[in-house]
Amino acid sequence: MFLKKANKFYKKILNNGKQDFYLIPFKIIFYLFSLFFLFGIKIRSFLYNNGILTTRKLNCKVVSIGNLSMGGTGKTPLTIFLAGLFINEKKKVAVLSRGYKGKKLKKSKIVRDEREFFLNPVEAGDEPYLMAKQIKAPVIIGKNRYLSGKLAIKKYSTEIIILDDGFQHLGLFRNLDIVIINALDYPGRENLFPLGYFREPFSHIKRADLILIGKSSNQNVTTGLEEKIRKYKNDVKLFFMDLYPEKIIDISGEKNLPLAFLRDKEVAAISAIAHPEHFFLIIKDLGAKIVKKYIYPDHHIFTMNDIKKWEREKIDDIYIILTEKDAVKLPRVIEDKFKFIVLSVKVRIEPLKEFVDIIRQKILG
Repeated sequence: MFLKKANKFYKKILNNGKQDFYLIPFKIIFYLFSLFFLFGIKIRSFLYNNGILTTRKLNCKVVSIGNLSMGGTGKTPLTIFLAGLFINEKKKVAVLSRGYKGKKLKKSKIVRDEREFFLNPVEAGDEPYLMAKQIKAPVIIGKNRYLSGKLAIKKYSTEIIILDDGFQHLGLFRNLDIVIINALDYPGRENLFPLGYFREPFSHIKRADLILIGKSSNQNVTTGLEEKIRKYKNDVKLFFMDLYPEKIIDISGEKNLPLAFLRDKEVAAISAIAHPEHFFLIIKDLGAKIVKKYIYPDHHIFTMNDIKKWEREKIDDIYIILTEKDAVKLPRVIEDKFKFIVLSVKVRIEPLKEFVDIIRQKILG
């Protein structure tokens, strides 16, 4: 409960356009901390650029998918898409992730291989577990991506490694650096943490080989964002990415429902993702009426207190819709108590053919 309130207050400080007087001291403190954060970033970049810290290379092709900002930009769906592309080309693929909320695992752990799971969603983290569930290829978590990569090569003869959330991981060489910029984070949110949502200055976009602008439905925002990107990397090819609903899945996973199933239905929506507003918008666009919203911090693990609240508010007689990422965290014992359904989304990239051609040329060529 405390974390939920703290997260809400933090967002209020960052998104407050009226400059409420009582929030100004917090913004000043955040600004000072962001300067320390910037100082640390510059030192780290200097150490890597001058060879004091080394960038190691694995004996396989490496694709990094990352972003500049904190929170969801669509990295997980894009990772799933690329893994599927490489698997269809008969390549041996592995995905490397830091794990749940960047948990500092000193030893690499295998979430799953081609045949079976070794970790549950709590141990692995919601995103690595979801990727493992959909990709059906080795997914390995651990702080040291180099050691995780060596494990993948030794144990599975991996030919292509995908680094989930790898843009800031300068210690590992990559053949292709893909960066997603969330249009919802621009303009106004590109200050450095904790004053904003960015992990490093916007100018560092110059390290990227391919850039995708995500959630790009607002043309005015997209145009301004394109201009800013061109300021730092004029020759880069820009692509546009969004998530679209594919199907509704029964929580058991045994049957799929058409998207029209939601039309004119009253539903409760549960979200523990970075940008729940996009999830809610998709539900409304599908014709459903959201009568209850339950918003939790990103990566939140559902507890008995959450379940008791749902029971008290008597939402067991209507459908409860979740994202696939949140669905993997539901305790099995409550699946029969509520009418859970899951919204499955897929990534849409434009222009797709050109994007895939570049991937094939850089990685499969």
